[in-house]
Amino acid sequence: MVRAISRDLPTAARATAAAPRIVAAVRQGTLPAAAGLRALRGMADPSTLPFVLEYLGDPSVAVRAEARAAAGALLD
Repeated sequence: MVRAISRDLPTAARATAAAPRIVAAVRQGTLPAAAGLRALRGMADPSTLPFVLEYLGDPSVAVRAEARAAAGALLD
């Protein structure tokens, strides 16, 4: 069990470090919002929830769907 946990730590640390870069890229417009939200959903970093919630009212149906999915994953 300890071996499995330690093996996952580097991945979790990389995901946590990448989340702010993804948020910044979406805000700058260099990463499409739907793609960024999908990536954040997979990282499951609860600190990104406020950012995700900003997109629940987006005009794009695809972005709203990704925001709902990401929020659900982050709250689960």
